[in-house]
Amino acid sequence: FAVVDTAVTVADTPPGIFRAFLLDGLLGRCTTVAEAVDIIESVPHLGGTATIADATGAIAVADLATDGAVVEHVPDGGTVCRTNHFDPSTVPGGSAENDAARSNSLARLATISGVLGTSTEAPRPWPEFRDSLCDRMLTHEGPGALCKHDPSGSLTISTTVYSCSPPTMLTSMGPGCESPWTEWAA
Repeated sequence: FAVVDTAVTVADTPPGIFRAFLLDGLLGRCTTVAEAVDIIESVPHLGGTATIADATGAIAVADLATDGAVVEHVPDGGTVCRTNHFDPSTVPGGSAENDAARSNSLARLATISGVLGTSTEAPRPWPEFRDSLCDRMLTHEGPGALCKHDPSGSLTISTTVYSCSPPTMLTSMGPGCESPWTEWAA
């Protein structure tokens, strides 16, 4: 059982559980994604995302919005992904900043989905996927660039990818475009 999270800044925070405490609780209480999803959907959140997986190959991503979690659960294995932004449907509208965040989220999600492939395609062998992801992190071109060095201060500080088959974690120890990648395998 594994969990991954990302952080977002939340203004005027309502009562809710901080994502780090939620993840500690999931790791201490759950052995399956289904158990974790039940807990995630039952508590208020302060924001962020979590990606969870278990030994059966079940995976899920949860956008921990302050007004409720949005969960994409794939119980039979497959692929699911997020960039460090919420599901774009959970980004509030009404301002140029939010529209830009939504547009950026959609573009980055399309990029990583393209690297992963679709659920109807045969899974790519891990070495091929790993190399494709690392190559894609080297480019900063276009609105879907995965590695960001935005003049406004938005900076990719690391990237982590988990594979259930084979059980592997790939992490850049700093920005993916300039740092060495480390791979851990079970």
